[in-house]
Amino acid sequence: MNVEKISDIKVNIKISQIETVIIPIQFKQGDEVLDITGWTIFFTVKKQSDILKDDTYAVIKKTLVADGELATIVLSASDTNINPEVYRYDLKYKKASGDIFPAFRGSFVVMPSITKRTS
Repeated sequence: MNVEKISDIKVNIKISQIETVIIPIQFKQGDEVLDITGWTIFFTVKKQSDILKDDTYAVIKKTLVADGELATIVLSASDTNINPEVYRYDLKYKKASGDIFPAFRGSFVVMPSITKRTS
């Protein structure tokens, strides 16, 4: 089975505003975890009304190069300091060949933070 055939899976993400969020990413082929060394991971969050626009409209954009079997997207408190609402996200990956594939997509729900103090 080819990893591209199992890609574009819908996964909804729910976070609280102004919090650090760590999202680990692994790709599997059957039960085997794939070595994704050298793959570029693109994580993009946009307002629903902006999903057809270019990525300059993104409220969160992360690009990282994977090393080993795990890629980790880290969203800082400043990344998640966006208006509480329901956004859309997707995660795509680019293999060494230059081909880009969809992996995950869905709703990105930002809930309001109750606690505002930091010390």
